[in-house]
Amino acid sequence: MYNLRCLDIFHVVESNLTREHLEKAKEYIQETRNFILPIAERHHLRRHLLDEIEKAEKRISEIGPILTQRETEEGVRIALMP
Repeated sequence: MYNLRCLDIFHVVESNLTREHLEKAKEYIQETRNFILPIAERHHLRRHLLDEIEKAEKRISEIGPILTQRETEEGVRIALMP
């Protein structure tokens, strides 16, 4: 749970977040679901861990459109440069 809370998607200033941060966080969440969640279930911590996974996924869903907009604006700016 601590590792999920410490993902860069929560602590890096939003303007500094990159697609790389987002992809790394998605990968980490998937690994947590595949490998850690079964262990947490055996120790009756599944619900707590799922809550943390859901928070991270919600943050990813908030960041995705922001990154897309920024990338689009940057692409337009570059295209309009003389």
